[in-house]
Amino acid sequence: MQPSQPPERQPAQTGATSAIEWRGVGAFLGLAFGLTWGIWGAVYLLGGLDNLLVFTVGSLLAMWGPGVSAIFCSRYITPMSARELGVQRGNLDRYGSIYIFVVPFLIAAMVLSVALGFQEINAALEPLSSEIVDEPYPFNDPILVTFVTIIGSFSLAALFNSLFALGEELGWRGYLLAKFAPLGMGRASLVIGLIWGIWHAPAIYMGYNYPGHPYLGMLLMVWFTVGWSVILTWLRQETRSVLAAAFGHGLINATAGLPLLLLLDADSLIRAPLGVTGLVPLTLLALVAFALLWRRERVQRGL
Repeated sequence: MQPSQPPERQPAQTGATSAIEWRGVGAFLGLAFGLTWGIWGAVYLLGGLDNLLVFTVGSLLAMWGPGVSAIFCSRYITPMSARELGVQRGNLDRYGSIYIFVVPFLIAAMVLSVALGFQEINAALEPLSSEIVDEPYPFNDPILVTFVTIIGSFSLAALFNSLFALGEELGWRGYLLAKFAPLGMGRASLVIGLIWGIWHAPAIYMGYNYPGHPYLGMLLMVWFTVGWSVILTWLRQETRSVLAAAFGHGLINATAGLPLLLLLDADSLIRAPLGVTGLVPLTLLALVAFALLWRRERVQRGL
């Protein structure tokens, strides 16, 4: 049984903006954006997405830019304990709560895209079928390979991705959430989501996620990150752990490619799950999470 823990103190929202430690926020943002955009700048000069190996390695390193910045700032700029950053096991039995958002999000995104005629079901499972045709059985069975891929995406791949997602979450749902706490968790999650989306700008400009749409892609990425920021903030508060947020973030990254396997491709601005057909159900789910955050804070304040 998880030992009982005192509720995390929720700062009063009166004069909330003036209560924010802007020195810490400014230092963190300057360092996080400087490190990450510097890495992506080097990737761009080395060929960007045309050099897939460099882009992949660079992006994985960039994901730890916010984490390194959070560690530095919490030690030298505005000292914070590991517990304040959320670096603790927390309510381990609540980590799986993220599935009640991720699974409906993926299903709704695919159903909406097919229902509106933007995408069709990939009944032949191409190009997977063509890639594995020469493999020995059972590795040449596209249905079995797809099933294993789906199971792996929701389990082992999510855990692996969380190792890199932790680098971001230490910054977003760790250091920055603590600094913006005077705004209230709901409003803080919206601000952090906006920052998180802008942080992705160099990768989107290079054609990642929204190929052919460097500027509209940036806007959709902000929409995407604001929605998930609310949900991951709820998970962070529900579990009292930034490690849970990292697992949730890793799960999102690990499963985002499944609609591209199960559906025929379409323009990146509309296809599931990062296009509009994914962002609409994401918005509805984010509203649910926002309401849960708001109710949680009212209970903690005794209202």
